[in-house]
Amino acid sequence: MGQYVSVFGILIFNLSPFRPIVLILESLSATESGITDQGSIFISYHCIMAGNDKAVDTAGSGGDVEDVSEKYWDEIEKCNRSIEDNLRNYWDLMEGVQKHQKDLKNEMNGQRARLGRYKELFMEANKQRIINEDDKTYKEFKQKIRAKEKDLDEVEIWLPKSNGRVLGAILGPVDISLNTRNEKFHYKRTYEKFKLTVSMITLLLALGVILFVEKVRIFDAILNFLLVWYYCTLTIREHILIVNGSRIKLWWIVHHYISVTLSGIFLIWPDSASYEMFRNQFLWFCVYISFVAVLQFYYQNGSLYRLRALGQSSTMAVTVEGFSSWMWRGLSFLIPFLLAGYAFMLYNSYSLYYISLHPDCHEWQVYWLSVIFFVLFTGNILTLVQVVFTKITRTP
Repeated sequence: MGQYVSVFGILIFNLSPFRPIVLILESLSATESGITDQGSIFISYHCIMAGNDKAVDTAGSGGDVEDVSEKYWDEIEKCNRSIEDNLRNYWDLMEGVQKHQKDLKNEMNGQRARLGRYKELFMEANKQRIINEDDKTYKEFKQKIRAKEKDLDEVEIWLPKSNGRVLGAILGPVDISLNTRNEKFHYKRTYEKFKLTVSMITLLLALGVILFVEKVRIFDAILNFLLVWYYCTLTIREHILIVNGSRIKLWWIVHHYISVTLSGIFLIWPDSASYEMFRNQFLWFCVYISFVAVLQFYYQNGSLYRLRALGQSSTMAVTVEGFSSWMWRGLSFLIPFLLAGYAFMLYNSYSLYYISLHPDCHEWQVYWLSVIFFVLFTGNILTLVQVVFTKITRTP
Protein backbone atom coordinates (compact mmCIF):
# COMPACT_ATOMS: atom_id res chain seq x y z
CA MET A 1 0.00 0.00 0.00
CA GLY A 2 2.90 2.36 0.84
CA GLN A 3 4.43 1.76 -2.62
CA TYR A 4 1.21 2.87 -4.35
CA VAL A 5 1.08 6.02 -2.20
CA SER A 6 4.71 6.83 -3.12
CA VAL A 7 4.07 6.33 -6.84
CA PHE A 8 0.96 8.48 -6.63
CA GLY A 9 2.88 11.23 -4.82
CA ILE A 10 5.68 11.20 -7.43
CA LEU A 11 3.10 11.42 -10.23
CA ILE A 12 1.37 14.41 -8.60
CA PHE A 13 4.74 16.12 -8.07
CA ASN A 14 5.76 15.65 -11.72
CA LEU A 15 2.45 17.10 -12.98
CA SER A 16 2.43 19.97 -10.49
CA PRO A 17 3.18 23.50 -11.79
CA PHE A 18 5.39 24.03 -8.72
CA ARG A 19 7.79 21.24 -9.73
CA PRO A 20 10.25 23.55 -11.60
CA ILE A 21 10.37 25.92 -8.62
CA VAL A 22 11.03 23.12 -6.17
CA LEU A 23 13.86 21.65 -8.27
CA ILE A 24 15.45 25.08 -8.76
CA LEU A 25 15.33 25.66 -5.00
CA GLU A 26 17.05 22.32 -4.59
CA SER A 27 19.72 23.49 -7.07
CA LEU A 28 20.17 26.71 -5.10
CA SER A 29 20.55 24.67 -1.95
CA ALA A 30 23.15 22.56 -3.71
CA THR A 31 24.95 25.74 -4.78
CA GLU A 32 25.32 26.80 -1.17
CA SER A 33 26.88 23.40 -0.47
CA GLY A 34 29.38 23.90 -3.34
CA ILE A 35 27.93 21.10 -5.50
CA THR A 36 26.75 23.05 -8.55
CA ASP A 37 26.80 26.58 -10.10
CA GLN A 38 24.47 29.13 -11.72
CA GLY A 39 24.85 27.59 -15.20
CA SER A 40 23.52 24.28 -13.92
CA ILE A 41 20.53 26.08 -12.39
CA PHE A 42 19.65 27.62 -15.78
CA ILE A 43 20.08 24.29 -17.59
CA SER A 44 18.07 22.52 -14.90
CA TYR A 45 15.13 24.90 -15.38
CA HIS A 46 15.36 24.67 -19.20
CA CYS A 47 15.40 20.90 -19.12
CA ILE A 48 12.61 20.72 -16.55
CA MET A 49 10.35 22.77 -18.83
CA ALA A 50 11.37 20.55 -21.75
CA GLY A 51 10.74 17.39 -19.75
CA ASN A 52 14.39 16.23 -19.91
CA ASP A 53 14.92 14.85 -16.39
CA LYS A 54 18.10 13.07 -17.42
CA ALA A 55 19.82 16.40 -18.17
CA VAL A 56 18.59 17.77 -14.84
CA ASP A 57 20.11 14.89 -13.00
CA THR A 58 23.36 15.29 -14.92
CA ALA A 59 23.60 19.02 -14.28
CA GLY A 60 22.44 18.73 -10.70
CA SER A 61 24.90 15.99 -9.94
CA GLY A 62 27.90 17.97 -11.19
CA GLY A 63 27.87 16.70 -14.82
CA ASP A 64 29.64 18.35 -17.73
CA VAL A 65 27.85 21.73 -17.65
CA GLU A 66 30.12 23.34 -20.24
CA ASP A 67 29.27 20.73 -22.91
CA VAL A 68 25.57 21.23 -22.38
CA SER A 69 25.92 25.03 -22.45
CA GLU A 70 27.98 24.92 -25.66
CA LYS A 71 25.38 22.67 -27.26
CA TYR A 72 22.56 25.14 -26.63
CA TRP A 73 24.72 28.11 -27.62
CA ASP A 74 25.63 26.42 -30.90
CA GLU A 75 21.92 26.01 -31.62
CA ILE A 76 21.36 29.72 -30.91
CA GLU A 77 24.23 30.71 -33.21
CA LYS A 78 22.94 28.40 -35.95
CA CYS A 79 19.44 29.89 -35.71
CA ASN A 80 20.89 33.41 -35.74
CA ARG A 81 22.85 32.70 -38.95
CA SER A 82 19.70 31.31 -40.55
CA ILE A 83 17.81 34.50 -39.65
CA GLU A 84 20.55 36.67 -41.17
CA ASP A 85 20.57 34.59 -44.38
CA ASN A 86 16.79 34.87 -44.69
CA LEU A 87 16.99 38.62 -44.10
CA ARG A 88 19.57 39.02 -46.89
CA ASN A 89 17.35 36.94 -49.20
CA TYR A 90 14.40 39.14 -48.28
CA TRP A 91 16.36 42.30 -49.13
CA ASP A 92 17.43 40.82 -52.47
CA LEU A 93 13.83 39.89 -53.30
CA MET A 94 12.55 43.38 -52.41
CA GLU A 95 15.20 44.99 -54.60
CA GLY A 96 14.19 42.61 -57.40
CA VAL A 97 10.54 43.55 -56.96
CA GLN A 98 11.34 47.26 -57.16
CA LYS A 99 13.37 46.67 -60.34
CA HIS A 100 10.51 44.72 -61.94
CA GLN A 101 8.05 47.48 -60.96
CA LYS A 102 10.27 50.09 -62.61
CA ASP A 103 10.65 47.99 -65.77
CA LEU A 104 6.90 47.40 -65.91
CA LYS A 105 6.18 51.13 -65.58
CA ASN A 106 8.56 51.90 -68.45
CA GLU A 107 6.93 49.24 -70.63
CA MET A 108 3.46 50.58 -69.85
CA ASN A 109 4.49 54.16 -70.67
CA GLY A 110 5.90 52.94 -73.99
CA GLN A 111 2.71 51.01 -74.73
CA ARG A 112 0.53 54.04 -73.96
CA ALA A 113 2.70 56.15 -76.29
CA ARG A 114 2.33 53.56 -79.08
CA LEU A 115 -1.45 53.45 -78.61
CA GLY A 116 -1.53 57.25 -78.73
CA ARG A 117 0.39 57.33 -82.02
CA TYR A 118 -1.84 54.61 -83.43
CA LYS A 119 -4.95 56.64 -82.54
CA GLU A 120 -3.46 59.73 -84.17
CA LEU A 121 -2.86 57.81 -87.41
CA PHE A 122 -6.48 56.71 -87.60
CA MET A 123 -7.74 60.20 -86.71
CA GLU A 124 -5.58 61.65 -89.47
CA ALA A 125 -6.91 59.05 -91.89
CA ASN A 126 -10.44 59.98 -90.86
CA LYS A 127 -9.76 63.67 -91.48
CA GLN A 128 -8.42 62.91 -94.95
CA ARG A 129 -11.52 60.79 -95.67
CA ILE A 130 -9.40 57.68 -96.12
CA ILE A 131 -11.44 55.95 -93.41
CA ASN A 132 -15.02 56.78 -92.51
CA GLU A 133 -16.28 56.79 -88.88
CA ASP A 134 -19.14 54.54 -89.92
CA ASP A 135 -16.71 52.01 -91.35
CA LYS A 136 -16.67 48.59 -89.69
CA THR A 137 -12.85 48.72 -89.58
CA TYR A 138 -12.87 52.04 -87.75
CA LYS A 139 -15.37 50.81 -85.14
CA GLU A 140 -13.36 47.64 -84.57
CA PHE A 141 -10.23 49.76 -84.18
CA LYS A 142 -11.86 51.93 -81.49
CA GLN A 143 -13.01 48.83 -79.59
CA LYS A 144 -9.52 47.33 -79.72
CA ILE A 145 -7.94 50.55 -78.48
CA ARG A 146 -10.40 50.75 -75.57
CA ALA A 147 -9.71 47.11 -74.67
CA LYS A 148 -5.93 47.69 -74.64
CA GLU A 149 -6.28 50.85 -72.55
CA LYS A 150 -8.51 48.97 -70.11
CA ASP A 151 -5.88 46.21 -69.84
CA LEU A 152 -3.23 48.82 -69.04
CA ASP A 153 -5.49 50.33 -66.36
CA GLU A 154 -5.91 46.91 -64.75
CA VAL A 155 -2.14 46.37 -64.74
CA GLU A 156 -1.55 49.82 -63.27
CA ILE A 157 -3.60 48.88 -60.20
CA TRP A 158 -0.77 46.60 -59.07
CA LEU A 159 1.95 49.23 -59.35
CA PRO A 160 2.86 51.69 -56.56
CA LYS A 161 1.41 55.19 -56.85
CA SER A 162 2.16 58.48 -55.17
CA ASN A 163 0.08 59.19 -52.08
CA GLY A 164 -1.23 62.49 -53.42
CA ARG A 165 -1.42 65.79 -51.58
CA VAL A 166 -3.96 64.78 -48.94
CA LEU A 167 -2.30 61.55 -47.82
CA GLY A 168 1.12 63.15 -48.25
CA ALA A 169 0.13 65.89 -45.81
CA ILE A 170 -1.38 63.42 -43.31
CA LEU A 171 0.97 60.42 -43.51
CA GLY A 172 4.08 61.86 -45.12
CA PRO A 173 6.13 60.00 -47.76
CA VAL A 174 5.01 56.54 -46.64
CA ASP A 175 4.42 53.79 -49.20
CA ILE A 176 0.85 52.61 -48.69
CA SER A 177 0.65 50.40 -51.77
CA LEU A 178 -0.69 46.93 -51.02
CA ASN A 179 1.31 44.44 -53.06
CA THR A 180 -0.89 41.34 -53.26
CA ARG A 181 -4.46 40.73 -54.38
CA ASN A 182 -5.36 39.32 -50.95
CA GLU A 183 -4.03 42.40 -49.14
CA LYS A 184 -5.97 44.76 -51.39
CA PHE A 185 -9.20 42.77 -51.08
CA HIS A 186 -8.79 42.43 -47.31
CA TYR A 187 -8.33 46.19 -46.88
CA LYS A 188 -11.40 46.84 -49.03
CA ARG A 189 -13.41 44.40 -46.90
CA THR A 190 -12.33 46.13 -43.67
CA TYR A 191 -13.40 49.46 -45.22
CA GLU A 192 -16.84 48.04 -46.02
CA LYS A 193 -17.22 46.53 -42.54
CA PHE A 194 -16.15 49.83 -40.98
CA LYS A 195 -18.88 51.70 -42.86
CA LEU A 196 -21.51 49.13 -41.91
CA THR A 197 -20.52 49.02 -38.23
CA VAL A 198 -20.50 52.80 -37.75
CA SER A 199 -23.77 53.20 -39.67
CA MET A 200 -25.48 50.68 -37.38
CA ILE A 201 -24.02 52.35 -34.26
CA THR A 202 -25.19 55.76 -35.50
CA LEU A 203 -28.67 54.38 -36.22
CA LEU A 204 -29.03 52.86 -32.75
CA LEU A 205 -27.49 55.83 -30.95
CA ALA A 206 -29.69 58.41 -32.70
CA LEU A 207 -32.79 56.29 -32.15
CA GLY A 208 -31.89 55.78 -28.49
CA VAL A 209 -31.41 59.53 -27.95
CA ILE A 210 -34.82 60.23 -29.53
CA LEU A 211 -36.71 57.59 -27.54
CA PHE A 212 -34.97 57.57 -24.16
CA VAL A 213 -33.03 60.82 -23.71
CA GLU A 214 -34.60 64.25 -23.57
CA LYS A 215 -32.49 67.38 -23.93
CA VAL A 216 -29.25 65.90 -22.57
CA ARG A 217 -26.58 67.66 -24.63
CA ILE A 218 -23.79 65.20 -23.80
CA PHE A 219 -25.46 62.45 -25.87
CA ASP A 220 -25.90 64.83 -28.81
CA ALA A 221 -22.22 65.73 -28.55
CA ILE A 222 -21.24 62.03 -28.56
CA LEU A 223 -23.28 61.46 -31.71
CA ASN A 224 -21.79 64.47 -33.49
CA PHE A 225 -18.26 63.57 -32.41
CA LEU A 226 -18.84 60.06 -33.76
CA LEU A 227 -19.90 61.54 -37.12
CA VAL A 228 -16.84 63.82 -37.27
CA TRP A 229 -14.49 60.91 -36.49
CA TYR A 230 -16.31 58.62 -38.94
CA TYR A 231 -16.12 60.96 -41.94
CA CYS A 232 -12.49 61.92 -41.21
CA THR A 233 -11.49 58.25 -41.04
CA LEU A 234 -13.59 57.43 -44.10
CA THR A 235 -11.86 60.04 -46.28
CA ILE A 236 -8.39 58.77 -45.31
CA ARG A 237 -9.35 55.18 -46.04
CA GLU A 238 -10.87 56.15 -49.38
CA HIS A 239 -7.67 57.90 -50.44
CA ILE A 240 -5.73 54.73 -49.55
CA LEU A 241 -8.19 52.69 -51.62
CA ILE A 242 -7.76 55.05 -54.58
CA VAL A 243 -3.97 54.63 -54.40
CA ASN A 244 -4.54 50.85 -54.50
CA GLY A 245 -6.84 50.83 -57.52
CA SER A 246 -10.36 51.68 -56.34
CA ARG A 247 -12.28 54.03 -58.62
CA ILE A 248 -14.32 56.23 -56.32
CA LYS A 249 -16.26 59.11 -57.90
CA LEU A 250 -14.83 62.51 -57.02
CA TRP A 251 -18.16 63.75 -55.69
CA TRP A 252 -18.26 61.12 -52.94
CA ILE A 253 -14.82 62.20 -51.71
CA VAL A 254 -15.97 65.85 -51.71
CA HIS A 255 -19.25 64.76 -50.09
CA HIS A 256 -17.37 63.26 -47.14
CA TYR A 257 -15.21 66.37 -46.69
CA ILE A 258 -18.36 68.49 -46.60
CA SER A 259 -19.92 66.04 -44.13
CA VAL A 260 -16.90 66.47 -41.83
CA THR A 261 -17.52 70.23 -41.87
CA LEU A 262 -21.25 69.81 -41.27
CA SER A 263 -20.76 67.43 -38.31
CA GLY A 264 -18.09 69.72 -36.84
CA ILE A 265 -20.41 72.75 -36.96
CA PHE A 266 -23.16 70.72 -35.29
CA LEU A 267 -20.69 69.74 -32.57
CA ILE A 268 -19.89 73.38 -31.69
CA TRP A 269 -23.46 74.68 -32.07
CA PRO A 270 -24.25 76.09 -28.59
CA ASP A 271 -27.27 74.99 -26.61
CA SER A 272 -29.89 77.58 -27.53
CA ALA A 273 -33.47 78.03 -28.69
CA SER A 274 -32.46 77.55 -32.32
CA TYR A 275 -30.68 74.29 -31.46
CA GLU A 276 -33.77 72.94 -29.70
CA MET A 277 -35.91 73.83 -32.72
CA PHE A 278 -33.84 71.66 -35.05
CA ARG A 279 -32.55 68.93 -32.68
CA ASN A 280 -35.20 66.23 -33.19
CA GLN A 281 -35.36 66.79 -36.95
CA PHE A 282 -31.60 66.24 -37.23
CA LEU A 283 -31.75 63.09 -35.08
CA TRP A 284 -34.46 61.61 -37.30
CA PHE A 285 -32.37 62.56 -40.33
CA CYS A 286 -29.42 60.59 -38.85
CA VAL A 287 -31.72 57.61 -38.27
CA TYR A 288 -32.97 57.62 -41.88
CA ILE A 289 -29.56 58.17 -43.51
CA SER A 290 -28.02 55.39 -41.40
CA PHE A 291 -30.87 53.04 -42.29
CA VAL A 292 -30.38 53.74 -46.01
CA ALA A 293 -26.61 53.22 -45.63
CA VAL A 294 -27.15 49.78 -44.05
CA LEU A 295 -29.72 48.90 -46.72
CA GLN A 296 -27.34 49.94 -49.50
CA PHE A 297 -24.44 48.01 -48.02
CA TYR A 298 -26.24 44.67 -48.03
CA TYR A 299 -27.68 45.01 -51.53
CA GLN A 300 -24.59 46.63 -53.11
CA ASN A 301 -22.24 44.12 -51.50
CA GLY A 302 -24.21 41.18 -52.93
CA SER A 303 -24.37 42.81 -56.36
CA LEU A 304 -20.61 43.52 -56.39
CA TYR A 305 -19.90 39.91 -55.43
CA ARG A 306 -21.93 38.64 -58.39
CA LEU A 307 -20.32 41.11 -60.81
CA ARG A 308 -16.82 40.15 -59.65
CA ALA A 309 -17.65 36.47 -60.12
CA LEU A 310 -18.78 37.23 -63.70
CA GLY A 311 -15.68 39.34 -64.38
CA GLN A 312 -17.79 42.48 -64.90
CA SER A 313 -16.45 44.42 -61.92
CA SER A 314 -13.04 45.28 -60.49
CA THR A 315 -11.81 43.57 -57.32
CA MET A 316 -11.41 46.98 -55.69
CA ALA A 317 -14.91 48.30 -56.50
CA VAL A 318 -16.55 49.63 -53.32
CA THR A 319 -20.05 50.41 -52.11
CA VAL A 320 -21.15 54.06 -52.21
CA GLU A 321 -23.76 56.20 -50.46
CA GLY A 322 -25.45 57.07 -53.74
CA PHE A 323 -26.11 55.40 -57.08
CA SER A 324 -23.51 54.18 -59.60
CA SER A 325 -23.82 52.82 -63.12
CA TRP A 326 -23.01 49.24 -62.07
CA MET A 327 -26.05 49.32 -59.73
CA TRP A 328 -28.49 49.72 -62.63
CA ARG A 329 -29.15 45.98 -62.82
CA GLY A 330 -31.11 44.77 -59.82
CA LEU A 331 -30.56 47.80 -57.56
CA SER A 332 -32.67 50.47 -59.26
CA PHE A 333 -35.27 49.95 -56.47
CA LEU A 334 -32.87 51.88 -54.17
CA ILE A 335 -33.43 55.12 -56.11
CA PRO A 336 -36.68 56.06 -54.25
CA PHE A 337 -34.89 55.63 -50.89
CA LEU A 338 -32.07 57.87 -52.11
CA LEU A 339 -34.48 60.49 -53.46
CA ALA A 340 -36.27 60.54 -50.08
CA GLY A 341 -32.92 61.10 -48.35
CA TYR A 342 -32.05 63.93 -50.74
CA ALA A 343 -35.46 65.50 -50.17
CA PHE A 344 -34.80 65.28 -46.42
CA MET A 345 -31.55 67.24 -46.97
CA LEU A 346 -33.44 69.94 -48.88
CA TYR A 347 -36.05 70.10 -46.11
CA ASN A 348 -33.24 70.47 -43.54
CA SER A 349 -31.80 73.34 -45.55
CA TYR A 350 -35.19 75.08 -45.71
CA SER A 351 -35.89 74.53 -41.99
CA LEU A 352 -32.50 75.90 -40.93
CA TYR A 353 -32.88 78.92 -43.18
CA TYR A 354 -36.32 79.58 -41.70
CA ILE A 355 -34.88 79.25 -38.16
CA SER A 356 -32.06 81.67 -39.04
CA LEU A 357 -34.71 84.34 -39.72
CA HIS A 358 -36.19 83.91 -36.24
CA PRO A 359 -35.64 86.95 -33.98
CA ASP A 360 -34.26 84.75 -31.16
CA CYS A 361 -31.66 83.17 -33.44
CA HIS A 362 -28.20 84.72 -33.02
CA GLU A 363 -25.95 81.73 -33.89
CA TRP A 364 -23.96 81.78 -37.14
CA GLN A 365 -24.08 77.97 -37.32
CA VAL A 366 -27.74 77.96 -38.38
CA TYR A 367 -27.33 79.82 -41.66
CA TRP A 368 -24.17 77.98 -42.71
CA LEU A 369 -25.66 74.58 -41.92
CA SER A 370 -28.54 75.53 -44.19
CA VAL A 371 -26.08 76.32 -46.98
CA ILE A 372 -24.15 73.06 -46.47
CA PHE A 373 -27.30 70.92 -46.56
CA PHE A 374 -28.33 72.64 -49.80
CA VAL A 375 -24.88 71.96 -51.34
CA LEU A 376 -25.14 68.28 -50.35
CA PHE A 377 -28.62 68.03 -51.83
CA THR A 378 -27.53 69.68 -55.09
CA GLY A 379 -24.41 67.50 -55.50
CA ASN A 380 -26.26 64.27 -54.72
CA ILE A 381 -29.19 64.94 -57.03
CA LEU A 382 -26.95 66.06 -59.92
CA THR A 383 -24.78 62.95 -59.53
CA LEU A 384 -27.85 60.71 -59.56
CA VAL A 385 -29.28 62.44 -62.64
CA GLN A 386 -25.94 62.19 -64.44
CA VAL A 387 -25.65 58.45 -63.77
CA VAL A 388 -29.23 57.76 -64.89
CA PHE A 389 -28.93 59.97 -68.00
CA THR A 390 -25.59 58.39 -69.02
CA LYS A 391 -26.98 54.90 -68.56
CA ILE A 392 -30.11 55.62 -70.62
CA THR A 393 -28.25 57.33 -73.49
CA ARG A 394 -25.56 54.64 -73.76
CA THR A 395 -27.98 51.72 -73.61
CA PRO A 396 -28.61 50.50 -77.20
